[in-house]
Amino acid sequence: MNYCILLQHLMKYHSFDIFDTCLLRTCGTPENFFDILSLRVFNQPVSENERQGFIIARKNAEYKSYINNNKTNIYDIYDCFSYDNPYIIPKSEILEKEIALEREVIVPAYKTKQLIDSLRKKGNHIFFISDMYLPTDIITDILETNGIYNSGDKVFVSCDIGASKYNGEIFEYIHNNEKIAYKDWTHYGDNKQCDIKVPHKLGIKTVKINHEYSTYEKKWIETGGVTILKYQQLVAGISRSLFFNLTEHPRKKLLLDIIAPLYVSFVGYVFESARQKGIKKLFFCARDTYQMYQVAKEINHKYPEIEIKYLRVSRKSISDSKPDIIIKYFEQEGLASKSYYAAIIDSAAGGTSFSKINELLADFGYNEAYGFFLIKFYSPFYTNESTYTGAIREEYVQNNHFFTPIFKNKKIVTILENVFSSNNGRRTVGYELNDGTVTPVFSYIVENEDSVQQNTEEMQSYHTEILKYYAKIYINLGLLPYSYKILHELAIPTFSFFAYYPSKEYTESLLNCYQKDNNILLPYLKKESLFSLICTKGNDTCWSRATIFYNLPKWTHSIILKYINYRESL
Repeated sequence: MNYCILLQHLMKYHSFDIFDTCLLRTCGTPENFFDILSLRVFNQPVSENERQGFIIARKNAEYKSYINNNKTNIYDIYDCFSYDNPYIIPKSEILEKEIALEREVIVPAYKTKQLIDSLRKKGNHIFFISDMYLPTDIITDILETNGIYNSGDKVFVSCDIGASKYNGEIFEYIHNNEKIAYKDWTHYGDNKQCDIKVPHKLGIKTVKINHEYSTYEKKWIETGGVTILKYQQLVAGISRSLFFNLTEHPRKKLLLDIIAPLYVSFVGYVFESARQKGIKKLFFCARDTYQMYQVAKEINHKYPEIEIKYLRVSRKSISDSKPDIIIKYFEQEGLASKSYYAAIIDSAAGGTSFSKINELLADFGYNEAYGFFLIKFYSPFYTNESTYTGAIREEYVQNNHFFTPIFKNKKIVTILENVFSSNNGRRTVGYELNDGTVTPVFSYIVENEDSVQQNTEEMQSYHTEILKYYAKIYINLGLLPYSYKILHELAIPTFSFFAYYPSKEYTESLLNCYQKDNNILLPYLKKESLFSLICTKGNDTCWSRATIFYNLPKWTHSIILKYINYRESL
């Protein structure tokens, strides 16, 4: 045996399924893909029935194309496509939009990419296999764009070969044409039948790749509605794809399943509501809406008629400053106006500061501001509901016990404000006038005065990065008009259940985070021995409920929940 033959004999071959193994769609399923495509193929807004008509026509075209052609590709499909609608764009443009959308919704699976890179460095042959109607050149380009494909790799696609994974023919084709022994071959994929059972019968070693939905994401899919754009499934698709796309980080799961859906849908709702109300300027209150403001900057281009600003204001700056300098600052920033209406956004409020701001505006003859609060605490001093919206309100506790922890302890709100909403900027404590310009005066403390966590600056940057990335995909999938439904039917119920049952997998990244309380650092939660937990009941932490569930075995959690519910009902 000569050297070349020996080298070839020693090399191993590793094949990878492409979609849901190497590449993930941010929209989730192919069904959702066509829902999004239906938003882009008409030259003006149309009814859901017309969009549904397009989806049916597109699926029928694929079915017709496959009847007598086992090498059907996307061009064959559109040769069979027909849909009579006066507002639909030309067929050639629909084809281009479908291919463009495929590229747009794709993200690479990080761990699969790592595995491929590792195998490639060891001298193994890498090739990719897919049952797909997109031709090889397009799929190869998508793989290369996403850093998966290298020159020297091979790509085998059913529509160009005329064989599929489902019946095993594509594996036999590669075996015969590439002279690969089944015993030297390992195949990786997500489909139990096509990627595991079928190649295994041929003698190919198989590895199951799991990119499963989380518990929350599965719940969103199960509760999905019947609308054409299944927004619950799309939100699940975003969170799942980004979880497997992004590098490992202790806070990734909590951000993608709990915080990002809540913040992005809330800010999306604020913009949609502001447009309907004719509000021209949105003011995000420093510092507790810093991350929401970052999300708003991503969304703002969809609402060009609305201006956004970061307002340097706090309870202290409002209560301790003279009215004339405060109103001058409001005039300078554009909050004080007689010609248009503005709104103030806050993460959590009782309404006291908001009420004082509006009293001040009214006293100087300006239009009162509208208020958008993510969490609204009950206040006997401010009940004018015509001037504000509270997404999560204390009154909800009366009808849903899942909201009780948010308002009973209020530490979950503290975590939202000080860990996820804020940044490291200093608190505004007043204002000063210099050469006709009002300048905010900040606390002398440079770092976040309320919360301390390891690598604070790095962590806040990570929050911003994830939230902005999430918001971009949310926008591209056409979810902004559904923000109110997503907020109230998905994001708020998920957040409230998280507050009610803060499971370890989501709270672990909050270890070593502390709340300053009378200059004492109190941990949000901590690891404790069973004996210590029995003694303290978690009361030596900010979030006793999270501490309890973090330290006790999972099989005890249902019992503990019943006990906590009983105690809270007393």
